Amino acid sequence: MVFLGKTLLEERVKAELPSHLNEGKGGGISMGLPGPILIVDDEASIRKSLEGVLSDEGYSCVLASDGADALSQLQSLHPSLVLLDIWMPGMDGIETLRRMKAVRP
Repeated sequence: MVFLGKTLLEERVKAELPSHLNEGKGGGISMGLPGPILIVDDEASIRKSLEGVLSDEGYSCVLASDGADALSQLQSLHPSLVLLDIWMPGMDGIETLRRMKAVRP
């Protein structure tokens, strides 16, 4: 597991976000409000850190504590982006992703 300090974490998350999620936030033409960012991680501190960074930048976030919770959220949620932990107890991130793709190809 890699631990990133808050500043480095903020820079990495911002750099990795697809540009369409940032439309309307300081330039460009907004094509409507994007869906929220779904953060899936079994560690509450990581979920909260990512949520804090992204919320500070104006993004809407939804949190899930495991794969089953994430799949349940997908029933009513249309996220623009999913940040998914790979190593989780029970259903790991790879299996969660496989099932997410089956629900939302």
